[in-house]
Amino acid sequence: MILKMSDDTISYPKQHIDNGKKKNADTQRRFKRTTRVLKKIRYHMIENGEPVDGNISSF
Repeated sequence: MILKMSDDTISYPKQHIDNGKKKNADTQRRFKRTTRVLKKIRYHMIENGEPVDGNISSF
């Protein structure tokens, strides 16, 4: 979770990691694998000059 206040950005990396681990455990390890596939597709699209929405998360 990132909270945007004026020019300051506050992030919660520990909470983010814990949430990801829980999602991965709850989905029988499919969450992390699917995320990796989607990241590879995104990078492939960028390399090939395909338009990629800036709102797509890199993780």
